[in-house]
Amino acid sequence: MRGSAAWGVLAWLIPVIGLWAPRPLVQDVLRASTPRAGDAAPARSDTLVDVWWGAWVGHALFAVVCNRYGAPGSPALTVAADVLYGAAAVLAVAVIQRITARQAAGIAAGAVAPARVVAPAPAGPPQPA
Repeated sequence: MRGSAAWGVLAWLIPVIGLWAPRPLVQDVLRASTPRAGDAAPARSDTLVDVWWGAWVGHALFAVVCNRYGAPGSPALTVAADVLYGAAAVLAVAVIQRITARQAAGIAAGAVAPARVVAPAPAGPPQPA
């Protein structure tokens, strides 16, 4: 995976970086969730990430261009921007479902052990000195 956890958070929050950084981060998570290296699905999954990212960035750019150079408040332009935004939302859900399914398949196949929190055993009652 590229970068640190802090970079992963900041990439979504910094306006200009947020246009290109989320795509490789999501691709890294999807690839890391693949149970087997020989799985044929990563290329298909990368396409899903690309389509999601394209719709998301397309909405952002379309909204800015239409509001600045088009007719601000135009119902037709607003609907078009909202359609792109809705498509990005539906595709984001599909990406999340794909990542979740791959992680579950990896756990079921034994490729990844589920995280377990183990509390230390109590030491017992205090002993008189």
